[in-house]
Amino acid sequence: MSLIREVEVTNTVLVDTVNNGLLDAGNSSAALLGVSAVFTGAWLDTLNYNTVSVGIAADQNSATIGLVVQWSADQITVTQDDNFSIFANAGKTYTFSPANRYLRVVYTNGVIAQTSFSLQTILKKGGFKASSHRLEDALVDDDDAEVVKAVLTAKDLAGLYDNIEQFRGALNVHQSDVHRFPVNRHISTPTGVSTTLTVASIPGAITLSVADTTGFVASTPGVPGSSITINDVGEPNGAVVTAIPTPGAPGVIQLDRPMDNAHPNGTIIEEVQENIAALNGTLASPIIYSAGPPAGEIWHILRILISSTFATASDDSKFGNQTSLTNGIVVRQQLSGVFHTVTNWKSNADMKRDMFDLPDTSKSGGGLFGINGRWTFKNVDFVPELIGDNGDTIQLLSQDSLSLSTFEIHVQGHKVGQ
Repeated sequence: MSLIREVEVTNTVLVDTVNNGLLDAGNSSAALLGVSAVFTGAWLDTLNYNTVSVGIAADQNSATIGLVVQWSADQITVTQDDNFSIFANAGKTYTFSPANRYLRVVYTNGVIAQTSFSLQTILKKGGFKASSHRLEDALVDDDDAEVVKAVLTAKDLAGLYDNIEQFRGALNVHQSDVHRFPVNRHISTPTGVSTTLTVASIPGAITLSVADTTGFVASTPGVPGSSITINDVGEPNGAVVTAIPTPGAPGVIQLDRPMDNAHPNGTIIEEVQENIAALNGTLASPIIYSAGPPAGEIWHILRILISSTFATASDDSKFGNQTSLTNGIVVRQQLSGVFHTVTNWKSNADMKRDMFDLPDTSKSGGGLFGINGRWTFKNVDFVPELIGDNGDTIQLLSQDSLSLSTFEIHVQGHKVGQ
């Protein structure tokens, strides 16, 4: 009599307890490539892997977009790819999650034959840290990148790291210790009068020895419109001529403040007019007043301020105290040679519409009536950026005859990165 037993057979599942990786020989190579030579890897099944890492280093540049990681569903049709340009002696690592089942690496060398080359493709069943950079490394468009949410930290001028904060969804990068040099510049126009230094000036100089004083006009205290400003290269703001103690050629002019910097013999000294009411313009021939950074500087203009005086009372229908203008005072930007009109003022009401802050000064204590205005651009999330290397300026076009005593405009802001 035989004994028959029933045996229950169950499916056995093998659990891989080690996070094994794979160095794929078919998509790795150290064979040197000649001029414009191409390495083409073999299609690799990535089905059982989570992460693909491609490490590359060569002593010569690749072709443009020379590293191509191709993906395919059937090992025939490339459905998508990731491509990068590789630079000589700059090893890079690129990390991917499989986009399709099959992977292949194609690398094209540049115009110089290699003497050193390393390409490795590694697959992992678990995730690992993607490519990274030291803080001092320059970033380029071909760097690998991840989408992350993070707290941003930056180093300040003292070498200390601090978190960058945000305000209403925008990064607050204008910390008080970032911008050390203010911009407080009159909008002005050249008068055509200029001369040169005949003796180098030193910081703190209050007189300038010049080749010729002809045409320069000293300001008279209390007389509106007589103030003429010197625009001197290397000075953040002009200086007013208060006297001409030695007229003629050569001569000496006296200033209302010490010079900030030293200036060599031959420096051009140019006379400019800041009082917009002193010169009459027309629609066809406007007087152009401007302010902008020199080459090598970038300005952020946060606001403009106007100051005007006149002999009789004003109201909103007038411009100052005179009848509203026919053509107006145009405020515009010149950015890389292209003009962008911001506004055109023909009356006090127009100026109030733009800046709101336009209080009147009465004549109760004697002297002149006046208005003073403040137009803060940041209130409307607008900060004009003027780049000196592009010749950018803020301009004002005076297109009418003004019968005011004075009309002046300042631009205020800061130098970027200084």
